[in-house]
Amino acid sequence: MSAVRSVVSIADFDNLVTGTVPVLVDFWGPWCKPCRALDPVIEELAAKAGNGLVCVKVNVEEAGPLAHTLQVKSLPTLMVFRGGELVRRRIGASSREKLLAWVEETLLER
Repeated sequence: MSAVRSVVSIADFDNLVTGTVPVLVDFWGPWCKPCRALDPVIEELAAKAGNGLVCVKVNVEEAGPLAHTLQVKSLPTLMVFRGGELVRRRIGASSREKLLAWVEETLLER
């Protein structure tokens, strides 16, 4: 079973990101090859982080209004939220190592 949640509605999204645990959101599309290449890395992050990070995938075809609200213009787009606030955004694919380092660096920021 996947540790990554899927979100479609703005209400579900708002409920997740306003908690005390940081949330990594992966905006993706089923036709996006770089997005698909990130899938195993996002799964790895979710498994390693346990309760220290919530990982969420948002299919922009199913959640267009949410993607529009957050101004997602390119895929993949990754965002990290803490306490309901967007703290970092990353656009485009990258290597596993760079992505893991980016998430770790983001989580260490206060």
